[in-house]
Amino acid sequence: MNNVITGSFGQQSNTIPAIESPYNEASDLLHDAIANQFKEDKNPLESIFFPVKEQKLVTAEGVEIDSHKSIVRLDNNESIGIVGTDYKLVENEVLYSEFQEAIAKSDIKTDGMITKVNTSHNGARSYVDFIFPEYSTVVDSPVLNDTMRLKITVRNSYNGSSPFHSEVSADRLVCLNGMVIADRFATSYGKHTKHLDIKYAADKLRIAAENYQQNVAKWQEYSKINVDLDQAIAIIEKVNKSEKVQAEILKQFRIETKSLGFTKWALFNALTFYSSHMHSTRTRSSFNVPSAIVNKEKEVRTAINSKQWEALQVA
Repeated sequence: MNNVITGSFGQQSNTIPAIESPYNEASDLLHDAIANQFKEDKNPLESIFFPVKEQKLVTAEGVEIDSHKSIVRLDNNESIGIVGTDYKLVENEVLYSEFQEAIAKSDIKTDGMITKVNTSHNGARSYVDFIFPEYSTVVDSPVLNDTMRLKITVRNSYNGSSPFHSEVSADRLVCLNGMVIADRFATSYGKHTKHLDIKYAADKLRIAAENYQQNVAKWQEYSKINVDLDQAIAIIEKVNKSEKVQAEILKQFRIETKSLGFTKWALFNALTFYSSHMHSTRTRSSFNVPSAIVNKEKEVRTAINSKQWEALQVA
């Protein structure tokens, strides 16, 4: 069956643009429970192993479009991507299964490994978090048991928006923030290929674990570095140009200082709270929160790679 289109085939009708609105603390947990849709079942990856196939595109008048094709979910017969004809379709089951094999062949300690699966854009984008409790570290801060865990996030897309890609970060158990790493270890496998180079990926994963340990050492120092309000504002302004967004992050920084003091650690947690939890009502209702998190983590990474951030040191 061909997909019939009546408008511009370059636009994705299932993508709802996000708009910024003040963060609503009261409804955060409810919205996250609905929007994130994390699955921690016995075989969590099965939720993204739905069958897909390529289909030709034709106009309403029956004219075939040679330059593009549609990627269709066969379990609901819905198009989840319009891609160029050179796009090579590789199913999630192949890529994620081979990535799991790479984890098994690396030196990473996998005892108690947690797998969390999420999707956006009707399954066109998939996000898998592999969390490793064996790499739990307590950061020295006023918060009791301020524990960090190694997390490797892998994502793939069926709409050409992202290649198969992985990056290392951490999650903070106190508030479930995704802790962004400035010099992120990221492996982008480029255009879709039939198989993942498992040995190459396993070698990169070993480096990822080392990179994580280096960042933990940095985080330990953050709680010892004092930050005044002007310094915090200067960093926040680098995250997003919206004054409304800046005001919300500054508000969160003030909240963090109540338990963490006016420190670089408090500012860092305010920034990662923004990327993990501050999403507009429209973004939440469209079930595209995972995609928004990826974009906001890029904003945070820009800020913590700035000269101003590096200038915040122990006096």
